[in-house]
Amino acid sequence: PPKGGETKVPRSWNALEEPNPFRMHDKPPGPVGWPTVVVVWGESRIASATATMTDSAGNDVPLYVNSPANDPLLSNAVVITPRKPQTNGATYTVDLKMTTAAGKTLGDRWSYTVVP
Repeated sequence: PPKGGETKVPRSWNALEEPNPFRMHDKPPGPVGWPTVVVVWGESRIASATATMTDSAGNDVPLYVNSPANDPLLSNAVVITPRKPQTNGATYTVDLKMTTAAGKTLGDRWSYTVVP
């Protein structure tokens, strides 16, 4: 998964995985953007998560967001996936906010660039 400052992130992912990570979304067949997986260690279960992504022009990027709230196979992780392949050479910024079952608020913001 892309980490902050990474500069050679693949632009797409075929999402051919079992279990299907989009089973709870209305995802048509076809590639998506490269997923980011955020794992929270040492905290209680994640109760809720929201994420936004913008491209280098400040445009919102539509996302699939999997969290324990909508994916019973997750407990302490969030998966953020752009709905479409990303643009080569573009920089994207992710904002993530989470709340644990214990009520603690966590968040992070990072940027990465897709391979030219």
